[in-house]
Amino acid sequence: MDFLRKIKLSFVSVVFIILLPAIILIASGMAILNYQQSYDSILEGINKKLLSISSVTASFIDGDDHEILAKPKNMTSFAYDKTLKKLYAVDKNSVLYYINTNKGAGKELDVEVLAGYHINDISVDDKNSILYAITSTNELLSLDLNKQNTVVELEQVFEFELNGLVYDSKNKLFYISSKNRLYEIQKDKTTLLKEYEDDLHSLNIENGIIYGVNRNLDSIFTITLKNLNYKNVKTKDFPVESSKLHLLAMNKKNFFAGSNHLMIHDREKLQTSHEDFARLYRDETSSKYKKHIEPMTKIKVALGLTYHYTFNLIYNHPENNSFYIFDVNEGNEYTPIGSYDSMDRDDLLGAEDVLLRDKSYIGEVKLWDKWGLLKVAYAGIKNKEGKIVAVAGTDIDISIIKAKTHEALIHSITIGIVALVLSILAFYYIAIKILKPITVLKTSALKIAAGKYDEKVEIKSPLELTELSTDFNNMSDQLTNRIKNFKQYGAEVKDKKLNKKLFKKLFLISHVQNVKITVEDLENAINPHGIISFNNKYYAWVAKEKFDTPLEMCQKSAIMADALKHLLKENESTDIFMDVFELEQFICIDIEKNSIDDLIGKTKLGNCNKISPIKVGEMNIKISTIKDENDIN
Repeated sequence: MDFLRKIKLSFVSVVFIILLPAIILIASGMAILNYQQSYDSILEGINKKLLSISSVTASFIDGDDHEILAKPKNMTSFAYDKTLKKLYAVDKNSVLYYINTNKGAGKELDVEVLAGYHINDISVDDKNSILYAITSTNELLSLDLNKQNTVVELEQVFEFELNGLVYDSKNKLFYISSKNRLYEIQKDKTTLLKEYEDDLHSLNIENGIIYGVNRNLDSIFTITLKNLNYKNVKTKDFPVESSKLHLLAMNKKNFFAGSNHLMIHDREKLQTSHEDFARLYRDETSSKYKKHIEPMTKIKVALGLTYHYTFNLIYNHPENNSFYIFDVNEGNEYTPIGSYDSMDRDDLLGAEDVLLRDKSYIGEVKLWDKWGLLKVAYAGIKNKEGKIVAVAGTDIDISIIKAKTHEALIHSITIGIVALVLSILAFYYIAIKILKPITVLKTSALKIAAGKYDEKVEIKSPLELTELSTDFNNMSDQLTNRIKNFKQYGAEVKDKKLNKKLFKKLFLISHVQNVKITVEDLENAINPHGIISFNNKYYAWVAKEKFDTPLEMCQKSAIMADALKHLLKENESTDIFMDVFELEQFICIDIEKNSIDDLIGKTKLGNCNKISPIKVGEMNIKISTIKDENDIN
């Protein structure tokens, strides 16, 4: 016990046990506060930077060009020219395209003569560069690809429906399918070869075997011309999930398919490539694309951006809500033109604000598993009419900034602690020098420290210590008197606090609103519902949607509450809330006017005091006038 008392009363121990850690904590706290202020200041700067970059990018992108690049193309038929090694395609508007098999982009060819026909299938005479086509009006057409705008020659009109076409260059004859029947056409002679169980579409020929698409089974079939045997071909991962074959072209190495997204199946390796191709055959090889992508790339590199891109929103898709047009990333992070993506709720609402209201958007810092710790900003891209047609996005990874600020924080704390330790050591050395001449006063000082304030010290020599003992005795007397005075003062302070508390209570009673609102909610509710307060008004609602579990219901209620608060803060009409969510009941309680309005029926329900309680779905809302101070709590 004596040892512990000595530790408590030792000045040096106090310095090391209490003062040193306290100073270290204070220094660390100041460093953390400084770090937080610096971090907030950096984020504010990043916000301004991102908004400026997005706005500048959106301003130089031609909105009309962007609309053209973003326009989707759906192909209805393929044909492969084995001599020129070119893949041709025709879309639903009978526009002829050359398909870039490296990018999946459709480059429109200047062939207007096909525009008046509805093309069902095409084939190429790769020895003479002649394109053949069959139409929905049962015509067989030919087009010289070397003279693209020459008149389409009418070869023959058939009496049956034409579905598939292939030209056999070796034997100089056609094979045409009509639903489930296969015909051979040689000069003016038409021969029915065989009738099969399934319809035959998108015909091709190789080594005496006809290949085509069975659209009912979404598979490739073969017909051996020697014996006309039909066989369905099994291909691994072809087509890929969420895609269909629909149309087919081929060479010795690959199958080519896909009406809205190019798929290439390697016939030797049995592998299908599809992820790095443009969706809906949008063309990123055009001059319009390169004109914009090059300056965007320079901006990204010069300003150290993580991602720089443009996108638009899609609706009524089961998994995705946006697709990209320009993307300046490289390698594995590159996103082909037209690729789909799914944005989170906050960013989606921000993008809709940009498109619908021409508002710039800056997002909160978010941690993504795929992209890292990102901060995003959006700005609207306008066409010549001033209409917002797309969104320019700028992302920056703040992980590096956060790491650097953490590193600076650690350095500042380390330097501060080292300086403090050196100061404490110097102080300790001086303290030892001062404490040596007064060791004889140690016992008395310990007693005083232990609470014996009337302790007296009698030292006769030396003269300095005698004066010091006199000072101790005077201190003891003064300390005793002050403790007595402090107790009296403490009682007065206690009374004052009580008076202050009572005054505050009276103040609350006299100044609080004279209306009290309470809500009783059922535990097993299955309808999303809630009540929020905004500007002395209470908004209560019940949605028509139902959930199986209270957890799902609570999640939906939280989403609805956030959405309503957002609209009210932006001074938007509550009609938008009712458009977004299907509501069973929606009321507004105005505290100042003491009234209740039905926002769905657009009627006034009347006075609060007259209609209490109110049944809102599975909520009982009770409104009463405050009569005494117990009603305040």
